[in-house]
Amino acid sequence: MFWWKEIIEKGNLRLQQNVVSNDYRILDENSFQVIIGVLIVIFVAFVYVNKLYYPSLPIDGLSAKEAIDSLNASDSKIVQIAEEGNSLLYITRIENKG
Repeated sequence: MFWWKEIIEKGNLRLQQNVVSNDYRILDENSFQVIIGVLIVIFVAFVYVNKLYYPSLPIDGLSAKEAIDSLNASDSKIVQIAEEGNSLLYITRIENKG
């Protein structure tokens, strides 16, 4: 394409620069953008590390990751995670034996 110029080619990878925006991209021999795969891996790792796949808690100011981290830091099977009014809120550890 005329708006991308080749900067360097090494093996089956090519580095190109956009002549309009000066952005860069990395392409393989099939012209698939390798960067898309890298971004997907980074996104999945971010979701996993931050426990974004857990539902949000009904507790203001406490994320699911913080609740799980407090449970993992304890040796107990039950850990208090919050106190709201006259209520104490706990999280429990269960083992899947399936």
